[in-house]
Order: sequence, then C-alpha cells, then structure tokens
Amino acid sequence: MPFPMRCSACGRQLTIPDDLMGKKVRCPCGQVIEVPKEPPLHEEDLYAVAEPAAERREDEHRTSSPAPDVPDRGSPPVAASPAGTESTPDLRDAPQLRWAAGLAIGYGCIMTLVAWFFPHFTGFCCSYYPGLVCFPALAVSGILLLQGNPLGVECVGIFAAASAFLTFVSAVTILFVSVVALIKGQIGGSLLVGGVAAAAVAVPAWLFLWALRLHRKWRALQDAESA
Repeated sequence: MPFPMRCSACGRQLTIPDDLMGKKVRCPCGQVIEVPKEPPLHEEDLYAVAEPAAERREDEHRTSSPAPDVPDRGSPPVAASPAGTESTPDLRDAPQLRWAAGLAIGYGCIMTLVAWFFPHFTGFCCSYYPGLVCFPALAVSGILLLQGNPLGVECVGIFAAASAFLTFVSAVTILFVSVVALIKGQIGGSLLVGGVAAAAVAVPAWLFLWALRLHRKWRALQDAESA
C-alpha cells in the first residue's frame, strides 16, 4: 500500500509505492530522497491505534469522547518518480568534479585565444574554424559542471574528444621539432615548447576519459536500480 513522505528540501508531500521501499527516489524539485525499508508511523496510524483504547475507556466510564479531527492535507500528494527512471545521480557526488570543471574552462579559454591569434596551430589537421567552435563550447561545458548540470558531463566528453583531435597533428609536429631542437642543444626552449604541445593533447584526453568513466558508472548504477 503506498505511503506518504515529505521532501526535506521543498516540503512537498510525495506518495511512495511499496516496491520503492529501501531505494532512492527523486523529488520534482531535484532532491534525492532515501526511502526507508519500512513505512514510517504517520498521524493516521496514531489515530487507528488510539481508537480502541478510547472505546475501552468509554465502556468503563460511560462517557463519550469526540473522534479526532483528521488534518486537511490540501492538494493531493504528488507521486515521486521511481528511482530506476532517474536520468543521472547527483552530480555533486562525482569524483574530481572541480578539477575537471577548472581544466575544461581554462583549457577552453586558452585554446580559443590560440585558435584566434595563431590559426595555423589547429590548421595543420583542418581549418581553424572548428576550433573556434569547439574550444569555447568546452569552456561552457565546464561552467555547466560547476552548476551541477548533468548535461555538462556529456558536453565535456564530446568537446574534449574533438579538442584532442583538433590539436593532435599540430602537437605531434611541434613535439618532433622540439626533439630536434633538444638534440641540437636547445634544451630550455625545446622542453617548454614540447610541454605545451603535450598539454594541448593530454588535457582534453584526460577530460574525455573522466567523462567516459563517470558516464559508465552512472549507467551501472541505473542498471543495478532497475534490476
């Protein structure tokens, strides 16, 4: 039999089906609520327990007692969505969230400037115009992560993979030139240029792997809850 629960965040009353006991549900306001394994004792249950005792006292003392007034609950309760239908868990539980968001914003802004002032950096593999679209989009995806929007994880994965592709050919070429310069004895300049080229590919590659692992973890949790 369904029983009511109240959201601790917005105060809305939800109707919880029996098959969701011991699981987690999401309130329409976005708050995740953990349902107890057994339904709690509500005011209706207290009235049901108190009525037999009142009847016994009435028989003993031959007095009448008024029936308790059931409080008006106003609008009917809103049914909570089952846990198995949740799109994603709470993004605040994601590991290394602030690191990923900071890298996405910083890398996206810096590479946008590089693509604008040095168009040949991404022009080795294709036109630099995709970079002017991809790099700012990666920065915006990092902002979505900071806001707790689950869509930011999908966007970071997509635009990080695209960023790694756009900079790969240029980075490999620069690394080759830096190795040649290192062989000729130009150590300082070659290490600096080589490090920048490696970071241009390593940062979006790490962001893509982070988003992919988080997406797979969420998918496993959804499969476990729906089983």
